[in-house]
Formats: sequence, structure tokens, C-alpha cells
Amino acid sequence: VKIFPNPAMGTLYIESPFAVRAIITGADGKIAAEQFNASTMNISMLPPGAYIISIYDDSGGLLTVQKIIKE
Repeated sequence: VKIFPNPAMGTLYIESPFAVRAIITGADGKIAAEQFNASTMNISMLPPGAYIISIYDDSGGLLTVQKIIKE
């Protein structure tokens, strides 16, 4: 699974060979954004800062966790 660009301003792109669910959480652990069948995510509404993006497969298995920066 590839997530780019990082840092990002408006759109995150998620490359995966199968459908994934993406969840972005803030430093407080609260969900800031969530998307099913994610190939892109609009993060323009998030304030600038560091976030964690977790990518899950369709059965709920965690595939990757990465830090992203919103500019």
C-alpha cells in the first residue's frame, strides 16, 4: 500500500491492489476522517499538523499505519 504525497495539502492518494478502508486520526486519537474503498482522501478540511493514517483491508485486518503531515 502506497500513500502519497507526504506532506500533503488537499488530496492524499492511496494505491492498493484491493479495496481498503482508511482512517485518519489526530494526536488526540480521535478520528478526523474515514473513507471506505479509499483511493483518494480529501484532507483539505483538516488543520495543518501531524496525523496517523491506518489502512485496513475489507475484512478489518490492519495493513499499515503511517504518519502524514497536513500542510
